[in-house]
Amino acid sequence: MRWFGCAGAVLIFCVVSPLFGQKRGFRPIIGTLPADSGFALGVGYDQEKFANGLLDLRLEAIGSVKKYEQLDLRLAAPRLANERLFVEFHTRYRNYPEENFWGLGNDIDEGRRVNFRLEDLLVSGSGGVRPLPRLRVGATAGYLRVNTGSGKDKAFLSIEQLFTPEEVPALLNQPDYSLYGAFADYDSRDRPADPRAGGFYQARLTYYDDRNLQRHSFTRFDLELHQFLPVYQKRGTVAMRGLLALTDAGVGQTVPFFMQSTAGGSTDLRGYHQYRFRDENRLIFNLEYRWEANSYVDLVGFGDAGRVFGQGSGVTLGSLRGSIGVGGRVKFRERVWLGVDVGYSREGIRLWLRGSQMF
Repeated sequence: MRWFGCAGAVLIFCVVSPLFGQKRGFRPIIGTLPADSGFALGVGYDQEKFANGLLDLRLEAIGSVKKYEQLDLRLAAPRLANERLFVEFHTRYRNYPEENFWGLGNDIDEGRRVNFRLEDLLVSGSGGVRPLPRLRVGATAGYLRVNTGSGKDKAFLSIEQLFTPEEVPALLNQPDYSLYGAFADYDSRDRPADPRAGGFYQARLTYYDDRNLQRHSFTRFDLELHQFLPVYQKRGTVAMRGLLALTDAGVGQTVPFFMQSTAGGSTDLRGYHQYRFRDENRLIFNLEYRWEANSYVDLVGFGDAGRVFGQGSGVTLGSLRGSIGVGGRVKFRERVWLGVDVGYSREGIRLWLRGSQMF
């Protein structure tokens, strides 16, 4: 009963606060956890340009009816040296007790669904330069500690009851990672929270060093491309996204199953279950047409395509999984407050709630 009382208070806050146009201080959060976590609510706190205008702070605490938990802290100094330099500190704790798993690969039987518990702690820092107003180039370093265990969803088997350590890397023992990397991104979007024109382009290279087991070190390359084309005085927008993730494990090394790329769910292939497909690499395409019905409501039509694949398979357009659907967004002051997507694929219809644009 105590949880429902807190949820009711947060829900009232969610309804009332946007009406007053708050941009700083406390804010409501709906969703943002994995879709199968159940109904999720949280509270965020933002404070910009304090400490003589140098620092930005963001705090988030989110929980769900299925006892998912996430705590997130970001402290950034994005305007150093006349906005030529930036530094950011990030720490995140997650406890997800019912994560889905079907096996590894792009052609896994839908009937092999199991679940597992994922708990991790990430501490990282990044910094770099801004040679152009919209271009950032930087480096990152951090520490990641992961613990997995038996899933708590009694409707499905736990992962160790159906899969063996030979099939699933790092099933029994999980590594602690030191991570190092570099990135570059260019952002020309007109408004990042609800873009109507411009684009966002990012490349990231990260090395994950297995510090305690020495069996699961690997390098990961991520490429993310967004493009937004305005239609009819920006009332309509064609939104496009491409994602590519490639991993390379050294000789005698493997990529743990919980670190592998996924496809399916509210963030990519909306006609499939969350994390329906999982493997070392992935390729995703998303296309949306967003129509601003009025100042508070967007209508969305979308198509998704993608696949996961193992090392040696190559980046090809064969065997893409596809889904189509429609959705809506409720907005206040260019920020999406609540959204719904209905996706269809050959595996059925899926309904997703969200608290932001997908990209």
